[in-house]
Amino acid sequence: MNTENLVNKMQRLKLEFLGKLYNLAQYNTAERFKILEVGRELGVDNSTLMNIAQHLHVKGFVELDIGGGTSITDSGIQVVEEIFTMRKSTYFPPTVVLNYINNVNNSQIQQSGNQSNQTIYLNNVDIDKVKEIIRNIEQQIDELKLDRKLTDELKEYIIDLKQHIKSNTANKYFIKQILEKIKSIIYSSVNTIVATILIKLIESIVF
Repeated sequence: MNTENLVNKMQRLKLEFLGKLYNLAQYNTAERFKILEVGRELGVDNSTLMNIAQHLHVKGFVELDIGGGTSITDSGIQVVEEIFTMRKSTYFPPTVVLNYINNVNNSQIQQSGNQSNQTIYLNNVDIDKVKEIIRNIEQQIDELKLDRKLTDELKEYIIDLKQHIKSNTANKYFIKQILEKIKSIIYSSVNTIVATILIKLIESIVF
């Protein structure tokens, strides 16, 4: 294997490891996972796995402990979400990013094909229901009677959410994060009736 291929392979493995840790952690930066369990499906030896984890640790994307455990950091979460929302990364090269996204998409599409009654191929998240929430918020946004600043923030989050679910790389944890921010803004509404209805809609989403 020449140097270029080796570099691309190691970058791919690091991204796959980080992506798996992201999915396991679900925004919990305190939860620890065994490095060997996280990287079990990568198809490399234990020594290589430990080197991958060590390198990600040096970059600040994961934390390590002496017992062979690891946890994702806020920076690690940011890297993964940047890839799925922007389709690029300031750390991983474009070819590695696109190959990773394509592999994730193919895996998700296969899962969807095996469960034809699902609305989409995003683990247990009904995207049609998310779209329904968006429609309701857009229809009721004036009725919430929020101040200008909060209204603008709410509109920006709605735009982000609409753009994200349109992409074939939608990530349920990113959707959850945006919905939580939207919910916190709606809580500020003086129209408690409309706010309560919208909040219940948001909370009906299963993650």
